Order: sequence, then C-alpha cells, then structure tokens
Amino acid sequence: MLVFTLLACATLPSLQPTPTPLPTATFTSTATNTATATHTATATPLPPVQITSCALPDDCPDSPSIVSFLGEDVYTNVEYQVNIPYDARPRFAFGWCAIDEVTLQQNLGKMQFIFTIDGVYYVDALQMQYTNQQDQNDPANSYPCFYIGALLRGWHIGETHQVSIGYSNDVSINDGWDTFEPGTWVFMYDVIPGALPTATFTPTRTATPRPLPTIPYYTPTLACEASASIIITNDTSGTLTLYLNGSASYSFSLGSGDTTLSVCPGSYNYTAYGCGGASDAGVINSDEAHRFYCQ
Repeated sequence: MLVFTLLACATLPSLQPTPTPLPTATFTSTATNTATATHTATATPLPPVQITSCALPDDCPDSPSIVSFLGEDVYTNVEYQVNIPYDARPRFAFGWCAIDEVTLQQNLGKMQFIFTIDGVYYVDALQMQYTNQQDQNDPANSYPCFYIGALLRGWHIGETHQVSIGYSNDVSINDGWDTFEPGTWVFMYDVIPGALPTATFTPTRTATPRPLPTIPYYTPTLACEASASIIITNDTSGTLTLYLNGSASYSFSLGSGDTTLSVCPGSYNYTAYGCGGASDAGVINSDEAHRFYCQ
C-alpha cells in the first residue's frame, strides 16, 4: 500500500525486453506536482468541512472508506476525482506496519504524517491509533501497525475540495522488509459532492498497503503464484516509483541499479514516475528486463 523535485524537461524512455538492446529514443513526459510537508507559522484556518477523528473502520462503522466510492485500487502521488453524495461521511485513513514493535517505533520517529484539505494542514485533528494487522498471505502472522484517520462531513454541492493523506520522510526507512528512500507519499482525492443516489455503503476493513519482501506496498491478495520475475534497471539517479496492473497489482519504490521483482506470470500495464516527477506508461511482460533513465 511516495517528494520529487520538478525538472523542466524530464523524460522516461520506453522499455525493451532482454536481450533486445535498449533504445536511445526518448519522449517528453509531463512533470506533476507532489505535496510537500511544509508547515507554516500562520494560524490554521477553519476547515471547509467538519473533521471527526476516526482511524479504524470499527471506530466509525457507518463511515465508508473514501476508496469505496472509487471502486478501484489507489496509489500515492496520483490525483483521483471522487464523486460522493453531499451528505456522505467518508473516512480518510493511512497506516504503516513494521516487522516488530521496535522497528515500528524507529520508523515513526523518522516520519512526518500529512493530512491536508485544500493544501492546509489539519494533522492535529486526526485520530492516531496502534493496532495489529494480520498478514494477508500468512494468517498465522500479524504485525504492529500505526494508523491515522478521520471522517469528513458537511459537504456542499458545487464545492470541490482536495484531501491528501500520507507521510514524508527525510531519511531512509527500513520496516523490516524493505528500505524506502526519502520522499513524500500521499493519497490525493479531489472530492466532488453532489446530489447522487444515497445508496448504503457497507464499510469493509481494507488493509493498508504493507510492504512485503520484494513487493512494497502490495494491496490485494494474490490469486496466483509469484513464480516469474521482472528485472528493472533504475538509471535515473533517484528513486523510481513503478505501478504494475495485470495478473496482479503491485507498487514498487526502487533505488538505483538493478532490482529483480517477483511477480505473477503475465502481461502488465505499468506507470512509472521518476526524473524529478516525469511519468511514463506502457506494457511490460514477466521475465523481461527493462531500463529507466533520464534524458
């Protein structure tokens, strides 16, 4: 279940399968802004909607997750437009898990949590709560987690608000499975209230993406065996964020050099972010090798 510095002409190349030589042709990508965890010294204005603390689904069972209004997986640093009934009370939450309690506390000491409405910070209004989360792939194991969250209500038709929730880290973090380089990683929702049908949403406990070995921030339960691999060469001189959707859904935060990803066999649509915020999209197959670089 990720802050880039904007570059004027950042690009990511197309990727070619091994052993075909990698092409030198490039194309222009559009850099996108990412949120930054910068607190101001000015007084915090009143929020445009009402904020009620709630980190876990059981604490506010009548409030569906904002993701349930989308009906799709969501990824950090990508803006999503979400249509909701104006009288809805969606819950916005984010969690972080680690391999043990000591590691979790070390991680939290290096993280700054982010919760903004229209760019204004309201982190102090969030509920923060510890819990244990069961491993989706091995129900016999559970891991300590830390959640932040709130439900928002009092929306008005015609008033769209952007809500962002996540974290930033100034130094590398290792949760016991993987190392995450410095950056800002937020889920961003442009919430559009309207006079929509007021169907009853059934809240479900959606597990916060937890990084597993070679599969950082993996959300859904695999319906296949990760018996194939993809070799990614990151020559961007920075962190590369890679999303795969196909036989299964994956999200990776990759450092420089070669990384072998364990995946289910098949073809994947990918979206990659790097080179200071440039993006690239295409198709990648299992048992191939791909290289990303900046031009």
